[in-house]
Amino acid sequence: MKKPYRGAFDHGFFTFPSFSSLGIPDFNQEVLQLFGSVTGGAISNDVSVASPIGTVIPYAGPIDNSSNSNTGGYPDPKAEGYQQALALQGWLFCDGSPVPIGAYPALFRVIGFIYGKKDEGHFYLPDFRGRFVRGVNVNAEEFESDSFRDPDATSRQASNSDGWKGNAVGSTQLDALQVHQHQYQEAESLGSIADKGNASFNQSTNANTTDPLKTTDNTSKYPDMTVKTSQETRAKNLYMNFIIKHRSDHGFF
Repeated sequence: MKKPYRGAFDHGFFTFPSFSSLGIPDFNQEVLQLFGSVTGGAISNDVSVASPIGTVIPYAGPIDNSSNSNTGGYPDPKAEGYQQALALQGWLFCDGSPVPIGAYPALFRVIGFIYGKKDEGHFYLPDFRGRFVRGVNVNAEEFESDSFRDPDATSRQASNSDGWKGNAVGSTQLDALQVHQHQYQEAESLGSIADKGNASFNQSTNANTTDPLKTTDNTSKYPDMTVKTSQETRAKNLYMNFIIKHRSDHGFF
């Protein structure tokens, strides 16, 4: 059972559950009223009220994942139906799937073919799998600079065919390493080496640098630091599933 609180909490559709119905005494109404004054009274226990259709949020629960190598425990890593349960609650997994416009008309009115167009009756969901999120640059420039914060904003690619590209929501970038230079000592010519005495030089010999696995320089700031290497450059991270809101249960959007 839900009941609206008085004053700032009595907004009709903005309601809070009765704590007594949950076996919790209603002793913290003052805290809720204080929170209501900070947020202008727009208090809700339902994120579908507070967020518009098209909102994407990180979701800490599981989704159907055939690549999940975990076994046993709870929740069941091999279970199916996680996406179906989310869809019934108004959320879809952001896996880049094409979905029918007729089934999700409210979401289509918001994102349309931004993330790609399969055909006249299907649009693509955003795909956040294995990707980091970056805010659209729009017209943001670095402080005291005429360059965009994202210097490659205009060359960003579309998520799928007929999707948005460039400096716009839904566009993507591949991983990259910033252009830079290193100083090194040039090899001397054969003549220079011969003039210096008994030395040999073979231009056809190739040599690779050693792998950056460990430094034993005790004078450095990080002595004996093991260097972590991979096929990509990345920050420490935690896997989350991203879901997008496809409907409103309150008719606001």
